[in-house]
Amino acid sequence: MSIEDLHTELRRIASMRTPQAFHDAHLPALATLLGSDAEPDARDARFRQAITDAIAAIPDRQFREAAHAIFGFDGPRWTPLAKRGEIASAPFSCSFDAFRRTRRSTGTSLLDETVTQLTTSIVARSASPSGGVVVTDTDTDTGHDTDADDPSSATTARSPRRNRMLLLGTAVGALVVAATATGIAAARSRHGAAPNPAVANQAAGPSTTATPVTCATAVGTGGGAELARYATAFSTSVDQLTPTGTKPPCASGPMQQWGQLVIQPLTNGTQAAGTIVATDPDHVIVMTPAEFTSYHQVGGKDGNQAQALEGLPRRRRTTESGKAWLIITDHGALASQGVNQPGFYVGGPSWTRWEATGEDSGEMGMVTSNPLNNAVGYYQDFTHGRLTLSYSGTLAFNPVTDPAALLPANIRGNILRHPDGTTWYVDTAGVRHWIPDGGTWECVTAHGAKQLPDLPGYVIATVPLGNPASCATVK
Repeated sequence: MSIEDLHTELRRIASMRTPQAFHDAHLPALATLLGSDAEPDARDARFRQAITDAIAAIPDRQFREAAHAIFGFDGPRWTPLAKRGEIASAPFSCSFDAFRRTRRSTGTSLLDETVTQLTTSIVARSASPSGGVVVTDTDTDTGHDTDADDPSSATTARSPRRNRMLLLGTAVGALVVAATATGIAAARSRHGAAPNPAVANQAAGPSTTATPVTCATAVGTGGGAELARYATAFSTSVDQLTPTGTKPPCASGPMQQWGQLVIQPLTNGTQAAGTIVATDPDHVIVMTPAEFTSYHQVGGKDGNQAQALEGLPRRRRTTESGKAWLIITDHGALASQGVNQPGFYVGGPSWTRWEATGEDSGEMGMVTSNPLNNAVGYYQDFTHGRLTLSYSGTLAFNPVTDPAALLPANIRGNILRHPDGTTWYVDTAGVRHWIPDGGTWECVTAHGAKQLPDLPGYVIATVPLGNPASCATVK
């Protein structure tokens, strides 16, 4: 069974409009994975239950709700896909057309990613403790293809198989080996990610769970003979490269390979202190927990697409104004208002435009969100307005003259959220504090803070910025 086969079968199931169509369908990939009963009704029941259980096990709420709307065997299941699509796209605050349209930034659509999440969950739940499920990936087609029964082909050509297979292969492969869904469960919450990268799984990208943070090894150790050449560079340069000016005494895990990078998570003995990131022994930088989390999760919560989309981190510098930090990557930069504040990726033509017009001191101001897409193209928020890039390639900056006028009246003591998932707690003095992880979110909401409707980044940026939130912030 190939991952592509299972992914294709799920797309076929999504397009089915009657129980009879499901009953009559030939589904060899599901049968290979789940086993098939000779009696068709028993087979249907087995497949339905497996899909239902896999939907419930998808950790991301938005994708879980989208998968339930499209595949769930209740409610509007046997209505036209367009009707179910309206329900599926609602958690992402977009239209169904935008939900199923291929995004240039990822090479996939939200619909395709929903199918991917379900595929991964099915495989994870069906894997034996020894990882006995055989999953192959032999497809290297880099072109586009459209299938008559492929729901994503209604408005656009299907995304390149290679992009989809990279996403599926890494996520599913890691889960089959582990025979558990816990690898997916470590994905970022909508409130940010826990700030400490623990020991990485090379296939799925490093985890961003909050543990361990105690000393586990010396800086520059671990990783075996393959990484020994990084030992000196890691151990001798960390004190010079740590942007906070404090040298972490040890690491919370060994040196490890993550894609094209070698990394090592740092700790001060009680909490996360950053991550050493190297493209080779001569090019090493240290990212703070906030910086690494921000870089790691561009393009997806599991980190699988970060290096492909952003390129590798090469160096750091401040903007000409000295008020913003940049980590320069192959395709753009990760920009933040401080090494402990969230970083937002600006790349491609947006990066070229922003850099050419003066960065944070120019007409656009500071980057205030990650790029997103809607029905007409891509957009990214800055302090002075919104930059848009249409699907036809037209780049335009749309200034906003009085963004503060768009703030709700009741922001104090509550939570502001951008559609990219970044959230901020506003204290009683009217200062906003980034919510970096789920634990902090729970603490803030336990003290009565409510999330307000999503706001553009240029509106949120009008609220004065303070240190990242903590439980002490709201006590």
